[in-house]
Amino acid sequence: MHLKYLVKINDTRTTLTYRRRWPAGLQETAKAANAGHMCSAETGVSVDASLTEQEQAVAVGNAEWERQCSLLKAYKAEAESQADNTIQFMGRGAKTFAHRQQNKRTSDVATKAQGKTLASALDLYWTAHAIDPTTINNAKGTRERQRYWDEWSQHLDADYVLKKRDPKAIDSIQNAFDSWQEEMQGRGVKTSTVARARSAVIAVIRWLSEEYRLGWHVELRRLPATKRTAKAVLSVEEQRRLLRLIAEQPSETTAMLAVMLAGGVMPSEIQRMDPDAVVTSLMSVYPHVAVGAGDVDVKAEARRRFVPIVWDAEVLEVVREYLPEAIRSLENTADPAARVNKWLRTRDFKKITGHRLRDTMAAAAGAAMANPIALARVGGWSSSGLNPIMLGYGAGAEGTELLRSLTEECRRWWASAIAPDGGDDDKVVPLRRGA
Repeated sequence: MHLKYLVKINDTRTTLTYRRRWPAGLQETAKAANAGHMCSAETGVSVDASLTEQEQAVAVGNAEWERQCSLLKAYKAEAESQADNTIQFMGRGAKTFAHRQQNKRTSDVATKAQGKTLASALDLYWTAHAIDPTTINNAKGTRERQRYWDEWSQHLDADYVLKKRDPKAIDSIQNAFDSWQEEMQGRGVKTSTVARARSAVIAVIRWLSEEYRLGWHVELRRLPATKRTAKAVLSVEEQRRLLRLIAEQPSETTAMLAVMLAGGVMPSEIQRMDPDAVVTSLMSVYPHVAVGAGDVDVKAEARRRFVPIVWDAEVLEVVREYLPEAIRSLENTADPAARVNKWLRTRDFKKITGHRLRDTMAAAAGAAMANPIALARVGGWSSSGLNPIMLGYGAGAEGTELLRSLTEECRRWWASAIAPDGGDDDKVVPLRRGA
């Protein structure tokens, strides 16, 4: 239990953050000054710190909160003047907030942007997209975007009032990206991670420019090319061990793993399945699950697909019994991949995550010289090189002939994992035992 105002922002943080809202009378002033809706500061105190250490952190935070409230009151008093106000906020760096009288004959776009600044861009973005980043169970992408924005903001030299084609603002934005990129690379951050971090921030900047017609054209430097390395996948022996553990340790998590391996299905895709529809499809002559059925959002249209479940009877029973409950339990989960990754890690599947199961499926199909159309259909690869029109036929309509063909092909891919001793196809049971 942590003291009031001390919070653990996300599961990856090992230290506590001091967070306290501004007084009601200063909320509007804080917004105008781009101070956010609360005082937020890293304490450096461990999440497992003693009560005494937490009390000391709260005392320091309260003192800083009171100091910033005094500055906000002064800023409010001077808001009608022409003078620039510089306010030092903990963890934010020196920000220059300019309050200037706007010309009454400004354009509609300028009026819309009046009083708004660059540092408020992410808050504007959250509001426009109806996202509340302060909720405990917000999405992983939201948490990452907030973290990356905070990191990038530290490299800005000042705040800027939103103005059309402002060269100073554009230069500052580009310099901040350059400095941030160098800093990340200096820490040994992978190029792919740097690219993802930059994308999260530049998306907000470009949205801001479009929303307020600023005409800001920001150019990012090229990232150094990285040598492609072979992706870690499960060997045939590891595939057999995984299937054996699924049968021996039946649970919602193992049911998810069986489906993920069968068709390169991601936890987020399982999260959006209809549990009642899954019960029906798993009891059909050719047991399967439908990904992206109905009006469910999918990453790409090719991801809307059928995945045959061709595992032996014991594994199939685990999927039938536990998958519907797994779907229901994932409904309000911010990071559905976390539980499967933890399960794999604690069972000594080294360097293997849920996404690597998707790569394993592709590797197994490749080793079996899979039919490329079947592989693209089951895995949902829009970049398969196949005609998307051809792939679209039957993708949204369940048919016995389609399911039969896909099931037979998938059985062939996984034959060595399911029947390691060269047994006959009777080990692969598409029908429920006793049906």
